[in-house]
Amino acid sequence: MRHIVAAFIAVLALAGCQTAQTPIGENTGHLRHTFTDVSRGTVNDEPGFTHIFRFTEVFRETRGIGVRLTRSRICYEVENICVTDTYDITIPANGSYTMSSSVFSADPAREAFTEVYEGRDTNGNPVVLTTVFRSSDYRF
Repeated sequence: MRHIVAAFIAVLALAGCQTAQTPIGENTGHLRHTFTDVSRGTVNDEPGFTHIFRFTEVFRETRGIGVRLTRSRICYEVENICVTDTYDITIPANGSYTMSSSVFSADPAREAFTEVYEGRDTNGNPVVLTTVFRSSDYRF
């Protein structure tokens, strides 16, 4: 179950079709999030799940202030479940961080994932990044 949760969280970020961030000031780190190499496959060894989405997540800091992400909460809209996880991801000022991720789905045609990443920038300001992934936004 733990690997399903981790995969969950990763996918949400993938869903990055839509992103939002808390309002920021000039002295607050700012992140952009994108997904690349998105693919969908079938599974039969995860009870209750029929598909897996694999992707690469890219976080980019765009304001010249480093950001450290420390936790996230991912929610499956169709399944109506949420999972919290911890992270230790550092995105340097004007730099990027890339990770491979995956998430399982029981209903890939309707599934949507919302993930909220939280952390702080190097000035101590809170940074929140919300990403929404809808499998219907991708063609497979």
